[in-house]
Amino acid sequence: MCILGILFIKQLIPPWLDYPGRVSPETAAPGSVWLARATGPFTLPVMSLFILKALHVLAAFGAFTALGAICLGASERHRKAAVVLHGISLGLLLLLGFALLKKPPMGEFWWIAKIVIWLFLGAAPALARRKIMPVGALLGICLGLGAFAALLGLAKSAIF
Repeated sequence: MCILGILFIKQLIPPWLDYPGRVSPETAAPGSVWLARATGPFTLPVMSLFILKALHVLAAFGAFTALGAICLGASERHRKAAVVLHGISLGLLLLLGFALLKKPPMGEFWWIAKIVIWLFLGAAPALARRKIMPVGALLGICLGLGAFAALLGLAKSAIF
């Protein structure tokens, strides 16, 4: 039974993880990243830019949906699920944002402004929970900052 499980799992392993010594820079697939490891070279598939952007937008939807549920007074059980969704969505936003950048442009400040907006969106549930700001104002500010972050992502350095 255990051997059958191992054979089944081996079928699920992608070919680029199967045997690292069989790929060289000359035989690597076009569009893949060639890396060298101690055990030998292997290739990693490059994720499509379209998929990265779609996941980034999906994470933003998740963050704002969870923020709305937190601010508009969901029950305690649903509030905990919303807080988890908010945290996971913000983590995905950050990771996918850096995956889209590949290398942050150090001479430009638009991506730093987006990180500051990300930090404020991360603190927004605590502001709502402690009632530091009125809920309507907090949601308005968060939606405005989200729209500004989208504008920064589209316009890049044209704003600064």
